[in-house]
Amino acid sequence: IVTTTKPVQVNLLTGDIGGNYESRWYTLAPTAQWGRSYYSPVGTASDGDDTYIFLYNPNGSSITVNTTTRSGTGSITIPAKSNHVYLMPQDSGASFITPGTLNFYAIAAVGAEPTANNVHDWGFSLIQESDLTTTLSLGWGPGSSEISPTVNGSPAWVTAVKNTTIYVDYNGDRLGAQTDPKGEKYDVSYNVAALQGV
Repeated sequence: IVTTTKPVQVNLLTGDIGGNYESRWYTLAPTAQWGRSYYSPVGTASDGDDTYIFLYNPNGSSITVNTTTRSGTGSITIPAKSNHVYLMPQDSGASFITPGTLNFYAIAAVGAEPTANNVHDWGFSLIQESDLTTTLSLGWGPGSSEISPTVNGSPAWVTAVKNTTIYVDYNGDRLGAQTDPKGEKYDVSYNVAALQGV
């Protein structure tokens, strides 16, 4: 627990001693901003490198968390002051929702294989549903497809809570050849199903 008298930012860094590129970096949300409904856009990679979601229950009693992915639904009971590690399916986003009134927290570890961390080796804090948005600008999203046309080592991941169309303006100039329903110009669009990772 980090307690302060003034506002602070808290980051969590994890890694393996002697690991090769084995580290992950998380910006942690204050407990007052924890929620009951989270989404992850990143599933286990198609090459099998696993993605795990760590669900933490800070409460004095157990909670039930309902999971939904493109491959099905499930239910997890997390004891008081405990966590659960959830293995993401391949090529799917997921939702983690508790029907009760108690909040929880969630982070993801991507490429969490003991012998396969050089390729997919990163992590992120999940976004709760109340913080999702219909518009997002990336301050910096370089990608790396110019190095290899078949591999993008630095992508931006997106998933939708329901079937929708995603409109992308790659450089933010709003000069794309196409026009979205709001009259904004864009470069490419994607029709996506709920929890499809793009």
